[in-house]
Amino acid sequence: MFLIAGQPDKALKILVEHGPASKLIEVARKLKRTDADKLRLCANILQSNGLNSHAFETYTKLGDFRSVLLLHMELCQWDDAFAIKKLHPEIEEDVSLAYADWLVQNDRFEDAIVAYKQATRPELAKRLLKQLMRNAAKEKRSKDTAYYCWRIALESLSEWCETDRDHTAEEEKTAQEFMLSSEHAEIYYAYSFIDQSINEPFQTSQPETLFNIARFLLARVPKQMPYGVSLVNILVTLAKHSEQLGCYKIARHAYERLQALRVPSSWVDKIEVATLALRACSSPSEISKSHLEVPVCCRCTSPLPLFSCTSEDACSVCSQKVIRSFMTFDQLPLVEFVLERDITHQYVAQHLQANVSRSKSGANGHIVQSGTAGCRNSASRDDAAVQDDSFLARRLLIPSSESKPGPVRVDLATFNRMEKESIMIQYLFNDQKVPHYFYVVDPSVSLHLCPLCNHFFELEEWDLAILNEGSCPFCRGSGLC
Repeated sequence: MFLIAGQPDKALKILVEHGPASKLIEVARKLKRTDADKLRLCANILQSNGLNSHAFETYTKLGDFRSVLLLHMELCQWDDAFAIKKLHPEIEEDVSLAYADWLVQNDRFEDAIVAYKQATRPELAKRLLKQLMRNAAKEKRSKDTAYYCWRIALESLSEWCETDRDHTAEEEKTAQEFMLSSEHAEIYYAYSFIDQSINEPFQTSQPETLFNIARFLLARVPKQMPYGVSLVNILVTLAKHSEQLGCYKIARHAYERLQALRVPSSWVDKIEVATLALRACSSPSEISKSHLEVPVCCRCTSPLPLFSCTSEDACSVCSQKVIRSFMTFDQLPLVEFVLERDITHQYVAQHLQANVSRSKSGANGHIVQSGTAGCRNSASRDDAAVQDDSFLARRLLIPSSESKPGPVRVDLATFNRMEKESIMIQYLFNDQKVPHYFYVVDPSVSLHLCPLCNHFFELEEWDLAILNEGSCPFCRGSGLC
């Protein structure tokens, strides 16, 4: 009656006290825009009673687009909220940040990380990655832990690249965090194979692979083990597969180290029996019957120890680093070299690109890609050419009695004699401006370099991983050249 009589004020007073709230929309439509307080009261009551469409109408009549935006955010109508924010940029509320928080609450973590970056809050994205990494480590999901460690390393790298490079304490801390996260990512990734072989009923990795992984980890794990990485599991894996492969000396050494560690009670008897059996059956003559070939340095051909207590996976004679495949962790036939000052990277890139152009138009229709694209293929070459290149590589890269330990130094004459198809270029994340050069000393092996994480793979292993998983097994990137 008050509405019919044109007295919306009295009608509003009665409806506020006694309801129903659905009648308030009629009052709101009768009120003038100048009655801001009464319109806002109507809108608040409508919103609290779930009449959101009428609340939107009242807020719009009032011109309160901030309340419209907040109501869209409360209802998780994010497309409408972003549209309002775009039309009214003067509104201070950060829609992107609220949207990112909502994504986290709904377990859409990858989208949340992107949203945090769009909201110019990269520190929150990094904090979320660290929380995901800790959760994965607690749940013993080693591959996921490695992936999140890698993502954290990339975030630290991004922060480091955005600094002014004035060598401040904050910059050094960021660089150290990048290196530590990268190292932990490699450790967790390698450990995932050992964890799978111990805790899952079916073993998918070959004994040689697990043997190489255990050696790789023992050469890299720091004194303070990363959370979730068990030194006992690594040594048990090394001892078990060393015995299978006939490397009894390594197996005995692994069992001796286990004696000083806290081993699960269910394993104690098994380890003691295995230790006694190994002592009883192993002899110097049996040690020589190892199923593994003794690895040699790709540069100086000196034998490499199958087991080393040092934290450097390198040759003890020439200090050449051992480059491993990140699928089987086998040693790859790669030798790192550096160019003399009279050779520029532009000169190298020009020659490699010219070699790619010649290869694409070569005979038999084979396409051979150079190391600049991350692939090194030897499919179109005959055995005689492969043997000649291998002999040339040995002559060019083998150290002389006067050479110093470290990477091979290559002058212009040596570079011109090198087979350009065997050169691969790697750009490390912590030194993006300086390329690192590698030479394939065994041209019969086809290699691939992931352009995203800069890890080497054998080409067959890489193709299999792309077919099975659709991405790089380490960084989960597409890995397209």
